[in-house]
Amino acid sequence: MARSFITFGDNGFFINDTFTELSLIYIIDIVERKNLELPSWLMDMKKWWELTSSGATANMVDLRLDLYLVNEDRIALLSSFIYDAIEVLKKKGGDISVEEYNSYIDPTLKRFRDSPFPTDKIIKSLEHISDLINGKINYRLSDAVELPDF
Repeated sequence: MARSFITFGDNGFFINDTFTELSLIYIIDIVERKNLELPSWLMDMKKWWELTSSGATANMVDLRLDLYLVNEDRIALLSSFIYDAIEVLKKKGGDISVEEYNSYIDPTLKRFRDSPFPTDKIIKSLEHISDLINGKINYRLSDAVELPDF
């Protein structure tokens, strides 16, 4: 499975692209559920993340966090969306079904799963993204770090 280094500022972490794609899908769902009038930066981020979550950017996932999260208010807003997505997944429990996962992926990419996907891995991925944007992850691509296998 492909991995990308997700960054914010000088810091980041490696993560499986499928985990990232599913994490983004759940964040996008929260944004849509809020039914807010979205500021232009959030509309742009949502559009980019929709493309990214479709599987179109595998092996080169870039959330563009530095572009969109330029102040504490934006970080706080995204953090609240991530928290809500985590809560939705905790209530869901179990696994993400094959049908659900495959419904998100662009069929022209032919990247289908044939087994369920553990919800707890998406929760962990969302927690890592939250930790990154809130300054709790201090890994740099140049650091010699042992990659967590989650």
